[in-house]
Amino acid sequence: MNIAMVQEDIVMNEKQLSLLSVFELLADDATFNSAQENILQFKLFIFAKKPKPPIAHEIMKLPTLKPLARPDEIVRIFPMDLSKKCGVEVTAYQRNNNDVRELDIALEIVGLGIFANSIIKCMRK
Repeated sequence: MNIAMVQEDIVMNEKQLSLLSVFELLADDATFNSAQENILQFKLFIFAKKPKPPIAHEIMKLPTLKPLARPDEIVRIFPMDLSKKCGVEVTAYQRNNNDVRELDIALEIVGLGIFANSIIKCMRK
């Protein structure tokens, strides 16, 4: 992370904007026009090098040493290509594990953290 990115993240925290606030906006049947001021402030995660493919996990089977990222901690969104890779990984995981619901899957982005699929779906919106 460079200094500008850290400053952007600090500003988002000061404004109390996180993915949690996006969940709240979407829960209120917001339109883009009513939510655009907040949504457009989110920046993309910037990776120094191309990230490794996401790794799917069942949330209930995650070890305690691998906690899920909380929506109130996230102030950046994934680039669209990474979001699509996450969707492909969820589909592949479900193909091999028929009884696992989409919302019971988390994706590990190596070097960044583990994100519930619901968080990644929110980022796509």
